[in-house]
Amino acid sequence: RNRNFIPEKTINHNQIKMPEKADMDRIRENIKEIHTDQDLRNATIIHILAQCGLRRGELIALDVSDIDIEHQRITVISKGKMEAQDVVPIPDNLMGLISEYLEMRNTNALFLSNRNGRLKETALRYLCNKASNNTVTPHMLRHWCGTKMYEEKRDLVEVRNVLRHSDIKTTANYYIHKNDIC
Repeated sequence: RNRNFIPEKTINHNQIKMPEKADMDRIRENIKEIHTDQDLRNATIIHILAQCGLRRGELIALDVSDIDIEHQRITVISKGKMEAQDVVPIPDNLMGLISEYLEMRNTNALFLSNRNGRLKETALRYLCNKASNNTVTPHMLRHWCGTKMYEEKRDLVEVRNVLRHSDIKTTANYYIHKNDIC
């Protein structure tokens, strides 16, 4: 595979909605104090979105059985893939938080709403808005994950594999900037 793939077209990176560093610092500050089960749930959700790059629908659909602590991975039903499953690695620094959260789960659904049903997209958006003071959406956390991974490793194939884009051109369009090519 060509790890130096240059996209045929580039998108305007000013149009990609990605959290600023200040937004992420605010989120970290807002979720660092864990006093209740709900605080633990919220911190786990934010960290999975920002560090594993899950789509909001993938996160909401997660069951406890989709988390494999021993092999440090999450199994997801990916967008547009009927019954197809993908495996997403869990970073080392997230294992403790996920393990702690799993200890309190006694239902099939991994993330429950305050009414004990499976978490809904509106509740997920509300949670992200509350943690960020209305500046970050769940999808912006996915972009954060991809951008940070590309900045650290400069490996487009690895970013594509973690984010599970069907076409590497999609990954290149989002994460290769003009100054990376020149």
